[in-house]
Amino acid sequence: MISRNSELAKRYSVFLPNKEINEYEERLEEVALGYTRYLNGHCIKLQGNLGYVWRNGLMNTATIHDYWLATFQVDLGINSYYL
Repeated sequence: MISRNSELAKRYSVFLPNKEINEYEERLEEVALGYTRYLNGHCIKLQGNLGYVWRNGLMNTATIHDYWLATFQVDLGINSYYL
């Protein structure tokens, strides 16, 4: 948490296909940085992420198989504290 109402997150994931599907699927890696902001006592959450996905262990921004990704999400909830 950066403050009581905001946080930063980083994520790294890797998909390693097993021997049975290795000839059909490639190694896939993803790295992302995200920011979350909570509003109205955590009843509303705004979240965004920016990341990059690459295949076969090599980052290469010149290929069409590797790509940037961006997500934005809004969560609305009811906090029993306010009821």
